Parts: sequence; structure tokens; C-alpha cells
Amino acid sequence: MRGFASLKSIGSFSTPAKVKCFLQNTHVTTLRGEIQVEHLDNADFVQTPDGDWAAVEWVGFKKIAPRLSPASMVNPICICAGALGDNVPSRDLFVSPDHGILVDGLMVDARVLTNGRSIFQVAKVPIEGFYYFHVETEDNLPLLAENTPSESFISTSKNKNVDTANDAGTMYCEGERISSSYYLPETVKTLVRSRAVSIGANQSQGLRAAFG
Repeated sequence: MRGFASLKSIGSFSTPAKVKCFLQNTHVTTLRGEIQVEHLDNADFVQTPDGDWAAVEWVGFKKIAPRLSPASMVNPICICAGALGDNVPSRDLFVSPDHGILVDGLMVDARVLTNGRSIFQVAKVPIEGFYYFHVETEDNLPLLAENTPSESFISTSKNKNVDTANDAGTMYCEGERISSSYYLPETVKTLVRSRAVSIGANQSQGLRAAFG
């Protein structure tokens, strides 16, 4: 695939799996500026939420085959620009449903934040498939994607092939992780609701940018 030659493929999805990664074209804050995730390499340093810098140790990608995977498990979640705060995200952010977003000190699965307006699952994806990217950082520190604190990939294996990536698809998570809306604090729910009203978000905003 053009533009990804320096990256190591970790396979393509043919069966349902919990995917935790960034959609292609997602911008990550680095010492070089904001770089699309597919153009990162292990010479880059990414910015962490606390303002420090972490070395990129590995970048991998997977191709999603929509016809072979349930949409609810693999279709991107769109977090509209401003959905979590002023300039957070700075642009519409697209991540896999189980990717962790750091909100109020909690790592929350993106799908748990959905409200159908400012944060929602993309319904239509390219029939030919699309690419998700994993970014592993030094000490597995979180990073800023579209100015949004997001988890990074942790591998428990030196061989980052499709099987080990599925098994080791955990991410950086310091403290409590929220994987069900039942456990989502009211403060976070209130934040998402109020920001949706503030930015006047709707699904058409994010759909234009997902696969541009």
C-alpha cells in the first residue's frame, strides 16, 4: 500500500476481533509537528498528555475487511472536533470502537462515549476495506491524537503478527478503565452532553472526513 512501506504490517482482519487503534489519516502530535499516523516511524517522538515526549517504538497496521467483520466491532467511532472540550479533539478523531480515550483521568472505550450526535459510530465504510494503525510508545505512554489524550499499543510479544496482536491488544491504561456505559461517571456523561450542545454537532460533520 503506497505510503506505508516503512511500516510493519500486522495482518488484516478476516474474523471478528477487538480492535484498538487509530483510523488512517489521524494526526498525532510529534516533535516534527502534527503527522498522520501512517507516516510515523521509530525515529519520531510523540507528545504525551502531560507535555512530555515519548519515542515511537513501533507502528503497525491492519486492513479491515467490512464484509467479513461485524460493523459494531470494527467500524470507526467518530469523536467530532470539540466533543470533549475546547479544541479536543482539534479535528474529528476516528478510532476503533474499543480504543481508549483519556477523559477526566479515566481511560474510556470510545464506543462507551457515543451519544449519536457528537460521538457516533460511522455507518458506511469503503467496501474495499480500510486501515487501522497501532502505535507503540516508549514506556507505553499515552499520546495526543488530534489533540486528544489517547492510549498507545502494548505488545506482550516481540513478534507482532496478527495472532499475537489480537491476544496482546491491550493498551496503556493507568487507573480505572471504563468498558461499559453502566460504569461511566455522570460527570463524563454531562461533559459529552454539554459539549454536543455547545458545538451543535451532528453525524454529517464526521462522515465527510472519515475516509478523505
